[in-house]
Amino acid sequence: MINKLKEILYNNFLTLISLVLILLLNIALLFFPLTNVFGFEFAFVNAILISFLSGINSISYFKKQINKNNFYFLYSGILFLIIPLIITLTNSLFGYCCSLIDGILFYIVITLPSYIIGITIGLISFSISKKISYLIFLILYILILFIPIIEFYFNPQIYFFNPIFGYFPGTIYDEGISISIKLIIYRSLNIIFFLSVFIFLNNTKVKQSKKTKLFLLITLIVSISFLFLSSLFGFSTTKNGLLNHLNKRIETHHFIIHFPSNLNDKDIKKISLYHEYYYSKLTNFFSLRLNNKIDSFVFQNNIEKGSLFGSANADVAKPWLNQIYTTIESYNTSLEHEIAHIFSASFGTTIFKVADGINPAMIEGIAVAASPHYDDISIDYMAALAYKNGYQIKLDKLFFAGNFFTQNSSISYIYSGSFIKYLVKNYGISRFKKFYSNSDFKKIYNIDFNEIEEKYFKYLDSYETVIDSSKAKYYFGKQTLFTKICPRYISSSLKEASNLFYSKNYVQALKIYSDILQKTNNYFALMGYANTSLELKNIYNALNKVESNLKDYENTSYYYNIQLELGDLYSLSDNEIKADSLYNIIILENPNNWLVYLSKLRLYLSNQSNYLNNYLANQPKEKFNQLLKIIDKNNIEILLPSLIKLANITDCNYRFFLSKINSSLPSDNINNSMLLNYLAMFMLDNFDFINAKKIIDQAIVLNKNKYNTALLSYNLEKIEWMRVHFNSF
Repeated sequence: MINKLKEILYNNFLTLISLVLILLLNIALLFFPLTNVFGFEFAFVNAILISFLSGINSISYFKKQINKNNFYFLYSGILFLIIPLIITLTNSLFGYCCSLIDGILFYIVITLPSYIIGITIGLISFSISKKISYLIFLILYILILFIPIIEFYFNPQIYFFNPIFGYFPGTIYDEGISISIKLIIYRSLNIIFFLSVFIFLNNTKVKQSKKTKLFLLITLIVSISFLFLSSLFGFSTTKNGLLNHLNKRIETHHFIIHFPSNLNDKDIKKISLYHEYYYSKLTNFFSLRLNNKIDSFVFQNNIEKGSLFGSANADVAKPWLNQIYTTIESYNTSLEHEIAHIFSASFGTTIFKVADGINPAMIEGIAVAASPHYDDISIDYMAALAYKNGYQIKLDKLFFAGNFFTQNSSISYIYSGSFIKYLVKNYGISRFKKFYSNSDFKKIYNIDFNEIEEKYFKYLDSYETVIDSSKAKYYFGKQTLFTKICPRYISSSLKEASNLFYSKNYVQALKIYSDILQKTNNYFALMGYANTSLELKNIYNALNKVESNLKDYENTSYYYNIQLELGDLYSLSDNEIKADSLYNIIILENPNNWLVYLSKLRLYLSNQSNYLNNYLANQPKEKFNQLLKIIDKNNIEILLPSLIKLANITDCNYRFFLSKINSSLPSDNINNSMLLNYLAMFMLDNFDFINAKKIIDQAIVLNKNKYNTALLSYNLEKIEWMRVHFNSF
């Protein structure tokens, strides 16, 4: 075998050059995030590289007929495939290794078939024309490689199956990728098809006979047929395929909304109203009306959206298709943002009807500017918060250097949205529309970008963000996908552990959570470890793990969540002093409204006879009933936030809920304007417009924070609009 390898290398200079390229490029991959570990990205890049080089080399072989026996392909294939393995395994041995098993599986399923596919495409090219076989190969290769662009453009999906690279998962916000049965079936079909084509053409000695031409025609027909029928096997998703799953439909003035069949009439009405309200707001913001109705696909949950569409953790719009894709729970979070993307298509450019140069900061920034609240906080306040607490960014790099996805996503979205909102406010929407479709800033605005950037940062500097460093850490302290350790492996392991937890296999779940924590500090693994230990009745194991790991999260977004969890564990272990101390720290530092609400509730319950420990051990329904029994005018401000959330979780009857809290509701019992705002939105979602307006009016009167004024006014307008238009459709 060694002699055969020597013969190949000595007699074929192209093969030698290809092997050197594979060697150098794989060494280079060690210096880039994600590809520097033995996993999906490593296999993905090598699948493209090896399939291309093997195709070029197969043409060279058939042209020169260096070696008459077919073992040439076996020996050269070993060389092509072994070099990346040696490099990555060496790196895993002396550097960092996530999971050898995962890496090997990805390499077998994604990379190995690429060699067969590459040499077959090369052989097909040579069979079509010996003279221009390299050109034909290049055309065929590019056509196959860019089939996903066609699917992405015409179909709803954002995930792709492809013979060259196997699989592409979708957005960067879905970190978990594993070898699925569907992917194994797809790659098996790839191997069977391409290997069959190779064997037939190779046995005909690549003669351009009628038989060969007929076979190539059949191959083309089969390939195109598979492409169009792939949705039947789950390898693509068409609009009709989505409609089969989301088969309940309602048509409003400006939308055709597709829902799951099990969604109740109340939720359909609520979501439809929000669609139309956001449309009316965006019409004013953009100073335009759309000509066609928007197709809105509302999935049951993120799992269904991820399976059918390809993006579990992010809602998406496709402006060129006039379509948006959200979930039932998105109606009051990201729905307005996604509709804004459709409006921006009216002045977008390229075939995708987006910003010039497909600039993500422009695309996302205008949608954020049009829906200018982040977790019920003004995006300008959030940008000022980031700016004054060390989370600064160069706007020219954000907008013009492609740095949008290399930052913490919340920082990129907030800065781009706040800056574009500043441009629209000071220079008008009309000028921004021109900038959106022509990114020559100076030509459109008659001023250097750096001058505008300086003015914008002075504007942020004028915001008062007193003692809010904890809030900045909470919102901006997350890592990006590119800076995390083994994000693919960790996400897949978390999913596996979660499934084991819910199937009550706590011992195995605990082992996986422990393995993750040995590799990296992962908040979800830490919480999973604690909750699993509690199920195993080992509270001190949970307590010791969270207590010893807390300091590792001090500068992250999860620090205060872990403090709350640690406080709960102290309480369950009857260490009330330490528990109360942590709850008080959260209240004092005020990183987030909800964490403060939860901490105040725990402090209150800890002063009742064993109430807190019972509450922490209960399920949502029991928690709801427990709080409902003790609510009165003296504690309503403390109990109400959790009661509202639990009412939503348990799907409590609204009239029953209101009757239980009604006697405690006079305005002098609640002095928190944002809590009143939360209550008003709960009432609005239950179509109680009269009480919602009364409560939001009280919130406006009580409001002492000028940065909340815009949100409260916005919600007052929303209540009035929905009351007036409730029976319009």
